[in-house]
Amino acid sequence: MRYIVIVLVLSICCVSGSYAQRLYVAKVPGCTGYALPSETDVRFDPVLGCTDWSNENAVIEYNIRIEDYGPVTLRLMASNGSTEASTIAVKFAGQRTEVNITPTGGDQYFDLFTVGNFDVPYPGFYTIRIFPEKKTGPYFPGIKNIQLAATFAEKIDFSLDPDRKSAQVLLNYKVPKSDINSFYVESTIPADHDYSGTEITAIGNELFEAGLGHGEEGKYIFLYWKKNPGRIQPPLEWSQFRYMDIDSTNRHYVKYVIPYQWKVNAKIPMSIIREPDTCDGGIYWRCKIFNLQKKEWYTVASFKDKSGKSQGTEWYSSLRNTDASSGNMERIAYFQKATYFSGGKMTPATSAIFSYDYKGKYDRSDYGAGLDNNRFWLSTGGFYIQKANYGACIENKNNDLKIPDNYFALIKN
Repeated sequence: MRYIVIVLVLSICCVSGSYAQRLYVAKVPGCTGYALPSETDVRFDPVLGCTDWSNENAVIEYNIRIEDYGPVTLRLMASNGSTEASTIAVKFAGQRTEVNITPTGGDQYFDLFTVGNFDVPYPGFYTIRIFPEKKTGPYFPGIKNIQLAATFAEKIDFSLDPDRKSAQVLLNYKVPKSDINSFYVESTIPADHDYSGTEITAIGNELFEAGLGHGEEGKYIFLYWKKNPGRIQPPLEWSQFRYMDIDSTNRHYVKYVIPYQWKVNAKIPMSIIREPDTCDGGIYWRCKIFNLQKKEWYTVASFKDKSGKSQGTEWYSSLRNTDASSGNMERIAYFQKATYFSGGKMTPATSAIFSYDYKGKYDRSDYGAGLDNNRFWLSTGGFYIQKANYGACIENKNNDLKIPDNYFALIKN
């Protein structure tokens, strides 16, 4: 997280004389907000901030982290293109205040409006919510920035990035670097943390990823086969699913998407299997998912690397936010019974290293990992205080091998 501050000097008269108290002002860019429940008829512009806001049901939210406590004066750099005052309400630190935004001469002309004085009772994450009350033209007031004046404004952190996705978080399993012929993981997405704009990588390595997704058009299985310089992209040989969307436009990967209505709160088994072709020396890579109702394994996709040189050495599970407009939602996924087949036997993965991408490192810290009922878990988004440190080793000594019996038939060779 980063911040912008400017310095103001305020003179206050007291009985004992006069003194000057120095206040700083933290400016939260208007373009970094969220519109809930959706961003329909609201636009976030990198210059104008929150603009073209006509949705009467939308509430605008800004999330900040304050590392101190005390009084704060809140102001809005706002615009009103109509000829009469419009009204909005601002809720912050448990206090709600209405403010009239008088005409500013146009939607792209801004004035500074004082909302009021607020008391921050303790350090932590806070949300500034702006509610629509009355508009006198086609739009509610535009918000170019939110200004918080306080003696501790330098301790107010927020993202400056208009792409408001939360960090991708990963569990990097501590397993052998070679001779892994299959990897098995059961993933669970709790119903109260199931949001559109989510992808859960059940199993991934440096070659490809396989997992479960939730997008605007519904739920799906996904595969990412990563493009690597000097290595020929193996073609898709077959799948047991009739419909598959293939996107090869990204320079980093080819993405395969299959509509699939996976269930929340269910333990959904997936596996990646590496099988040598004894005839020509090639390598088959197969992704499978276990149908919980039919108790059968289905092949999501099968690829063949004719070079025979591909081998997964870095195995992980991950959770990512794919929709920038929903990065304020806390996503959680559980990963249980992580197991790999190597040296002729199944071995549980009992240790994993927690990591995250650049958004976790620089802009945000609302992410976490740990153990819950012998399950690894990951979380990201929601603007909660971080629950794990980068590089932390998570131990699951009670991981077990109770996996579907017919899984062994898939890997017996």
